[in-house]
Amino acid sequence: MDKDCFANHLGFDTWTNLVKGSQPVAAMHRNCIWYAVKTDTWYGWVAWNTNYDVLFSNASLEATLLKLKAYFDSRHIQQFHWFGAFAGEAALENVG
Repeated sequence: MDKDCFANHLGFDTWTNLVKGSQPVAAMHRNCIWYAVKTDTWYGWVAWNTNYDVLFSNASLEATLLKLKAYFDSRHIQQFHWFGAFAGEAALENVG
């Protein structure tokens, strides 16, 4: 899958518009950035990354972040960091 095809799948016309419409929320390493975006598709809120992984069908940004944290926990991924307002366990404890 190429970048524009992935963007189209999420309801955006280009990769550039997908990135512009999304907010970076976490990174596992510099080559895998996770973003959150509300789509106009049945996917609702999604977390997606630059490796084309998608966690979809979330009702809110908060639900998206919780699903992403559960994804990291279930795979025992400890080498990641949250960006900006999403940084730290305290930020996630207040979600929901």
